[in-house]
This record gives sequence, C-alpha cells and structure tokens, in this order.
Amino acid sequence: MTAQFVSLAVGYSLAGGQLRRKGARQRPWLELRRLETEASYLEHQLRALRRAVRQPIRVDTDMVPGRGYYDICRARIHSPLLERALELTANGLTDEALQAAGVRGLACLWLDSGRWSRDGGEVPFASRSDAEVFRTALHRLQIPAAPPMVRHHLVRISPMGMRDLARILRPHVHRSMRHALRPGSRHGMQLLTGLR
Repeated sequence: MTAQFVSLAVGYSLAGGQLRRKGARQRPWLELRRLETEASYLEHQLRALRRAVRQPIRVDTDMVPGRGYYDICRARIHSPLLERALELTANGLTDEALQAAGVRGLACLWLDSGRWSRDGGEVPFASRSDAEVFRTALHRLQIPAAPPMVRHHLVRISPMGMRDLARILRPHVHRSMRHALRPGSRHGMQLLTGLR
C-alpha cells in the first residue's frame, strides 16, 4: 500500500503537481491544481491517494482565482510517506522516478503535458534529459518515439504509437479525462480514428 501511495505521489508531482517542503517544520506537501471544469479528476486523484494508504493523510482544499474565466481547485496533501516521493523526484524527471510512477505516471504526464498533432502526439519537456527519460520509458513499453528535437525538447510519437499508447494508458485514466486519449479532443485535431 505504501509503495502505491508513493507511486501515485511521484506520478502526480511529475505531471504538474508540486512536491516540496513547506512551513517552519519543513514537512513534505504535494500540491495539485485543476481547473474547476476538471474538479472530478482532482477528486479522483485524492480518492486514489487516500485508498493507497491505511493511515490518514491531511488534505486541504480551496479555490484560487484562475487567469481566465475558470477558477482553479487546489488540494494540498501532507503525509510522512511523501518523504520517499521527495527523494525520488529531488533531481526532477529521472528514470528511477518514472519507474516508481509506473504507467500511471506516464498517463499523468500525457494528461498534463501531451497533445495531439498532425503527426500523432507530442510531449514538450523543459530539458533534453527529461525528454530522453520519457522516450526511454516509452521504448520500454515498445512505443516508438523520435529523438527529442534540439530546440524544443519535444518527444514525438507516431500515429500508430499513439494508438498503442492510448490503449496502454486508458485503464489508468479517470473517465472524466479520457477525452485526452482521443484525437480531436482539446488536446489536438481529429486525424486518427479507431480509438474508442
């Protein structure tokens, strides 16, 4: 159970969540943010974290103003078990962290960063090393991905690779976010067919 909690925390933190020490006691906190239109997905993430551990975890939720029309739902989670997740993510996106996060971590990365394009899918990263780690994880799943582009640090996935990736990720994606696995969603254009 503890390993599953750490796996979830690492996956959520690699995909847009913030995992860091806060407060006078420097205790570990995981902060998750979602648009209010994605509140059901945030609730799903919190339920998954609670189910993955036997001991109670502290969760504080609130709403913060968004940049556009929608506000942002924010959840801050504290548990001593986040110490291990902090160790794994101390150096950013590493192979060890992504292996700990597993397929669910890849699903989180796709949901937060991935997008459909004319030529399949692409995931941007802050650095070339992060892109290479993600590409290596895809190769372990036998999903072909092009080497990251030099300037943009994009990992590109072919249309056939995206079909395979969507099939692998689907069981790990909450139903409210499954639209991200289909081309033609807000993540891209309607170019591929056969993903239902």
